[in-house]
Amino acid sequence: MDNTISKQHHRSSLSIGTIISYISIIVEIITGILYVPWMIGKLGNDSYAIYSLATSIAMIFTIDFGLSAAASKFVSKYKAFGDEETANKYASMIYKMMLYIDGFLFVIFGIILASLGLFYGNKSPEELSSLRVVFAIVGSYMVLSFPTNPNAQIYIGNDKYTFSKVVNLITHLVTVSLIIIALSSGLGLVEFVSIHFGVELVSRIVTTIQIRCSRKLYGNKMLWKFWDKEIFHDIISYSIWQGVCTILSKIIIYSVPSILRILCGSDIGTDQIAYYQVGLTIDNYVMIFATAINGIFISRLTYMKVEQVKKENLADYWIKISRIQLIVTSLLIVGFVTLGRGFLGLWLANNEEITSITSVYLVSILLAIPELFLCTQQMGDTLLIIEDKYRYHAILYAITCVSSLLLTIGIIYLVNNKNLACIIAASVSCATRMLGLVVGSIFLYHRHLKLDMKKIYIETHLKTLPVLIIMFVFGFALEYFWPTTKWIYFILKGIIITLTYMVLTWLLTLKPYEKEYFINFIRKFLHFNKKSE
Repeated sequence: MDNTISKQHHRSSLSIGTIISYISIIVEIITGILYVPWMIGKLGNDSYAIYSLATSIAMIFTIDFGLSAAASKFVSKYKAFGDEETANKYASMIYKMMLYIDGFLFVIFGIILASLGLFYGNKSPEELSSLRVVFAIVGSYMVLSFPTNPNAQIYIGNDKYTFSKVVNLITHLVTVSLIIIALSSGLGLVEFVSIHFGVELVSRIVTTIQIRCSRKLYGNKMLWKFWDKEIFHDIISYSIWQGVCTILSKIIIYSVPSILRILCGSDIGTDQIAYYQVGLTIDNYVMIFATAINGIFISRLTYMKVEQVKKENLADYWIKISRIQLIVTSLLIVGFVTLGRGFLGLWLANNEEITSITSVYLVSILLAIPELFLCTQQMGDTLLIIEDKYRYHAILYAITCVSSLLLTIGIIYLVNNKNLACIIAASVSCATRMLGLVVGSIFLYHRHLKLDMKKIYIETHLKTLPVLIIMFVFGFALEYFWPTTKWIYFILKGIIITLTYMVLTWLLTLKPYEKEYFINFIRKFLHFNKKSE
């Protein structure tokens, strides 16, 4: 009976979490389409490049060494056993370790702030001064918010997603609204950065207060005087590998602006950074869709491990979740690849700072392609975490990171065409992530999880391939014969692409149980779901 209730609770929580996640994503994308180009135009290319540079530097060093992920793992583990006391002990240790790292982070940011002139001496005095101010604001936010990083994972470990996701949605809307008011009033870069990270900090404080006041969350009671060597060893044994992956993934992405600046110089480098950053914005939208329910299933997988379910059942659960993620992500990929060139032309039409739509379009596609495959591997990554085999994934990340950095620098230098630098960087990122993180991970899952990866990929990617091929042909033909020259054309074609994709997916891809799931999903979304008889 308890097991049945747990499964029903998980399905209900998963449905609610999924609905709220996709609502938040849709709102974020709509506001982004209207807001980002306007914001770049108001700030100017130089100011936006400084903001991107300061943020990328801070993000590389803002690493919790896997402690946040450890929170969801250990909380979900001991929640599955019904052991609230041990869950609180692990969570308390993790939060205190975060505070220690935060002190070290404060010193590192201070050193970086004092050394910016050495690394970016080619900037003008005005640009360097702006970079220092912006980095000081970003760094202050990172230091103050860093100890709250495990908050989201505490929610995930408890199968509680609603509150944190609603807070994230409100935070996004408030941030955009205040920035629009500020920039419209003539305020500049410093005010923009202050508002952006100020609202985020308030959001972190709100979630912290809610966790501490909740009586239903495992791991929410802070034991300040508690310390245990064995628990510390357990946390470190897991988090060190998760931390390595986090560090390397950030380096792969956030080191590119600095590479472009150094190799391309001040003038061309600024343009290349802007192109890459806008492309990265598009990729982030795709990634948000692809990872909308990432982590939500760690609690269920932990229960399955405790129950010692068969490998075949794990593979079947992987296929069920991954097919949903792939169907949603594929629609976004198809839509952007076929209509993206025209969309960017409209989106950035009034932005005089972005002069090469083609560069942005190619960078966006190259960065987004791996997400189509990585979206179906989240279950594997989670299983590696649960099985304490994540160290193998860290090795893959190390190989991918080193290859990406060396090849990016080497090819840009050898080609010696600075106007292609952002495209080269995106191409290298795409190739190394596909080989290292996609192909390499498939080998890991097969060897160390003993799962039938051939079956998983046949049931996910191969079964959805016919619809993808048809949609790419249809989308390119639609764009060729009906060019996107007005917003109304883009909206109408987007509706046509979406409806055609949905019909083909329903007829050619979905299985009976998936059709039933989507019908129930829509019913819940519209609040028409009825009690089962």
